[in-house]
Amino acid sequence: MKNITIMKTLSNQTYGGERPLFGMNDTHLEHITITDGESGIKCCNNIEADNCEFYGKYPWWHVDGARISNCYFAPGSRS
Repeated sequence: MKNITIMKTLSNQTYGGERPLFGMNDTHLEHITITDGESGIKCCNNIEADNCEFYGKYPWWHVDGARISNCYFAPGSRS
């Protein structure tokens, strides 16, 4: 039997500051903006992002099982 993972969805939200989405698991992000701060998405597992925008430093840091599509990474938002 195949394990099925049920993902929660966060959509149409803006997050800022240090590590606002720290430690998330099994989450689909849709039309999310991560503004200032550092490590917006950190120490997470099984994260999908679609049509999101990432600003600030290291928006994705120590993430296992990521799928990123149609997203914008501002200059300097390296990770």
